[in-house]
Amino acid sequence: TVVGAGGTGCCTAAELTLLGNQVTLCEQEGWCEENLAAIRARGGFELTGLATTGYAEIAEVTNDFEKAVSSAEVIFVTALSTRHEALAEAMVPYLRDGQTILFSAGSCGSMILRRVMAEKGCGASVVAGELEGNMFPCRIRPNASGFIGMPGGKPKTIAAFPAKDTEKLCAVIGEFYKCVPAVNVFETTLNASNIIVH
Repeated sequence: TVVGAGGTGCCTAAELTLLGNQVTLCEQEGWCEENLAAIRARGGFELTGLATTGYAEIAEVTNDFEKAVSSAEVIFVTALSTRHEALAEAMVPYLRDGQTILFSAGSCGSMILRRVMAEKGCGASVVAGELEGNMFPCRIRPNASGFIGMPGGKPKTIAAFPAKDTEKLCAVIGEFYKCVPAVNVFETTLNASNIIVH
């Protein structure tokens, strides 16, 4: 499941689909509605640019967090850090043992998730972590299409919270993308290129 249907979320959902995965794209009501409507109308999402390209028929496009989260093995959260708390609150009731959650870009989103889990009494045994920076530089375009502006293949730097789970996180995310471990989520947050670029 990819949570967040902005440019990064739509491009990530399309890329993961083109890489052979069954993907659900999930977004909160009232967010990115034009993007979801365009994907539903076209029946998929066209990915162009310098990495994975092609037309992806995304398996499910929904606002139903129960369905999207409870059925997922891996959850990619691809939304601005200002939304991490609200998305954590939407996801936590449906988390279950064995799931892996990766925030992109991280900005300590995994720490927020752990706090919300504690506040809501969620004892699910999950691995949660985050990516250094965004999945890739990308832009959403009209008619359910998007552009990835950097060639694929560069390893993604990731860390889990708590850091003792980083090896487990790398093992799972490594099934989708090449990745290298960071020391902890402070490293992934402070080294994110957007801090410098913006």
